[in-house]
Order: sequence, then C-alpha cells, then structure tokens
Amino acid sequence: MRFDARHLLRDQRIEHLARALESELNANSPSDPLFADSIGAALAVRLLGLGEPDVGRTNRLSNAQLQRVLDHIEAALHEPLSIHRLSRVAGASSSHLRTWFKVATGVTLHRYVLRRRVERARVLLLRGDLSTSEVAEMTGFAHQSHLAHWMRREIGQTPRGLRRDQPPK
Repeated sequence: MRFDARHLLRDQRIEHLARALESELNANSPSDPLFADSIGAALAVRLLGLGEPDVGRTNRLSNAQLQRVLDHIEAALHEPLSIHRLSRVAGASSSHLRTWFKVATGVTLHRYVLRRRVERARVLLLRGDLSTSEVAEMTGFAHQSHLAHWMRREIGQTPRGLRRDQPPK
C-alpha cells in the first residue's frame, strides 16, 4: 500500500507521540501495556480528528468508581496493568476512563501508575532490606535499570543515589 504524499500533513502531536514510543523502544526499558495503550489511543484520537474532549461537557467518574480504580492500582502495582483491565474495574469504557481519569486527577492513567510505582519503590529502597532488582520486581518494573530510568525521571534520583543520600540509621 502506498500513500499519496500530497495528502499527508505534518502534525506535531503525532510526531511527539511517535518519538515517545520510539524513545521507549530504543531505551530497552519496556513499559507497561498501559503505556502502549495510552500512546495508541492518543494516536487514534489524533488521526481520527476527534481532538480534545470538551471537559465542560464531559461526564466524570463517580467518587466510588475513581476509588475502585485507585485501590486496584495500589493493590496491583507489581503486575502489568492495562486500560482494558482498569476500565472493567471502573465499570466504564476504556476511552471514557482515560478522559475521566485525567479530568479527576490531572494526570493520565499511565503517568499516575508510574508515579505510584516510583513512590512505592522509593519507600522500599529506603527500608534497606531489599535489593534494587527485588524492589523493581515488586513495583512492576521490568528490571532495575527500568526502575532507575523512571526514578531519575520522576524524582531526580536513582536507587543508588537515594540509598547513598539516606542518613545512617
């Protein structure tokens, strides 16, 4: 199949999403299915021309739905999480959950899960009784360098740096 180049337009958001996906692949640090789901959904929305939702007219998650999703994420941080799984927990379609979750929390599902994983890893690392690879496994990261990548990105410290900067007990 060949595309007629005269109908192709350049879209910065699509380029940004593609670079994010490419960067993740090149970093050899596989993310959750949630990352690929989020990028895929954002690409589909952009390609279909659906644009940004009108937040003023958007329905929302009930407090109970949001709490079920948050509780499920906390209980399953060590497991792969997908938008399909979380939408079943919420009792909402995956597209509605994506939109409503961001409206309710101010962050995407993927970013929320990453931040919770990094925070739990930080707490476990500071306890000092587990290796970095054990902490990575317990918090849903593929391996310790994947954990280190996201810790550096989210809190500005690696597991080694975090432990080194901890005052002696």
